[in-house]
Amino acid sequence: MQTLTLAHVCVYQTVMDQPGVKGILVRWAREVGEAWSEEVLAGRRPTLALRAVHRIAHHLVFKKIQEAVG
Repeated sequence: MQTLTLAHVCVYQTVMDQPGVKGILVRWAREVGEAWSEEVLAGRRPTLALRAVHRIAHHLVFKKIQEAVG
């Protein structure tokens, strides 16, 4: 299990507080990530639609966050 640090909390808060279209996109990607996690943790393969949407969310949001925090 991962331990959250103050840095994690600050990054999360900064990302989630994005205004406008960026904020909408980030919140949408978070919902996609939660749906993906639920499927994977339950031992199920995500549906084709969820896999496609997750790939889009990865390229638009998750990849950029990963690159920014290392």
